[in-house]
Parts: sequence; C-alpha cells; structure tokens
Amino acid sequence: MQGDGPERCSHTLDPERWEREHDEPCQIDPKDDADILETGDGRQVWRCPHAATKAHDKCVFHLQPDEKPEDTDSVEEFLAIVDGERDALDGDGQRPPQFIGSIFEGLDINRERFGDGKTIDLRHARVGRMVWRVNIIDAPINASGAVIEGICECGDVTFQSDVLFKSAHFEYKTSFADPTYSFASRSGKLVTLFDEQKYQGTIFNGVPYFSALSSTNKLIFRALSLIMNPTLTRQDLTRRLRLNM
Repeated sequence: MQGDGPERCSHTLDPERWEREHDEPCQIDPKDDADILETGDGRQVWRCPHAATKAHDKCVFHLQPDEKPEDTDSVEEFLAIVDGERDALDGDGQRPPQFIGSIFEGLDINRERFGDGKTIDLRHARVGRMVWRVNIIDAPINASGAVIEGICECGDVTFQSDVLFKSAHFEYKTSFADPTYSFASRSGKLVTLFDEQKYQGTIFNGVPYFSALSSTNKLIFRALSLIMNPTLTRQDLTRRLRLNM
C-alpha cells in the first residue's frame, strides 16, 4: 500500500522483453528514458504510476475492456491526470501523465482544451477509437508505437507543443481535418515535412486525410508507409493523402 492510499498498478513494461516478444524496436529506451524507469531483478522496467482498481491489481488503463469497472470512466480519469488533477500515489507532486501500453476501447474527447504542459505519454497504447473535438492541446504528445484500431479524427486541433507518432499504426480511417482551412496551403510546411522525412515509419492502413491541422511546434509522423502501395512517388503520395500543396 501507499500509506492509506490505493495500491499501485502492477503493470510493467520491460523494453528488452518487449522487443523479443514483438520483434520490433520498443519505443521506451533504457538510456533515453532512464528517468521514468525502475530497476528490479537487475532489469530496467517502466512501471505504471496509476492506482489499481479495487477488484484488480491493475489500473483502469491497463485492464482488458471486459475487466474495467463500470463506475469508472477511463477517458475522464485520463483527462483528470493530463490536466494535473491527480496527486502522485507517493504524495510527491502530481501524477505523471504516462499511459504506456494502455488500452482504450475509445478515447473520444470533446472539450475546449486539455493538458498542463507535461508530456502525455501514449507510447505503445492501443486505442479502439479516437475522436478529438478539441481546440487546443496544451502539452506535448508522444504516441510512438501506438496502435489506433478504429476511426481516428482530430478536427481543427491546435497542438501547442511537439507531437510524435513514431512507428504508430493507424488501422482505419484517419482524419486531422477541418474544411475551412488547409494546413499546407502555400506555406511550404508540407514540403518541409516531406523533405525532413518526419512521416517516416508511421503506418496507415486506410487513406489518411490531413487538413486544417495547426501545430505551433513539431508534428512528426516518423516512418510513414502506406499499405496499399509502399513505393508511391511524392506526387502519388500527395494525391493519396489528399494534402493541399
């Protein structure tokens, strides 16, 4: 127990074990992420910082969908944490917004803004559906290695900080769009994105649509590959992605 408080979630992620099981690079690096890893049995692992539910030894974010308690809304709890409204279980500051390896049936958000400046860590998360009707996101987002299994729509969102989807998988329709403004319109931003290969490594199984996407910092989709044709020319890619030059 953490004093008289709730038990800590037992979920852990061992980067080395993850790579052996998945046969691809883990997005948690023992060197770069040493500050969020713990040492146990001579190995460095990430351990979930959130509270276990009463009936299980895991938090609402790491339970399977049929195990999640009916009286807890995982999206509302997610927002409370990313907005800095939850204390750390050890009482030392705020709960870090780390949701590595989390499972969301849906991560639908409809509000004016969220985030309090701390990186929202969704690396290797699995999300069934993600529809964000949000004007401003006040925090960096790292969703490297995340899998979005269903529809993904983020309309007219302004990202105030860096966004990273390195080696993420979008398995269905993906839209970052608003019909009134084109993100790339005559600004040269699109050319910069292609030239610097910031889309390299992200996988879209559907045809993604990006329009009216505003980012005051970096929007990075590293490792882009389109399942329908991995050898598209830049002209073909522009047409397939429906990006306005």
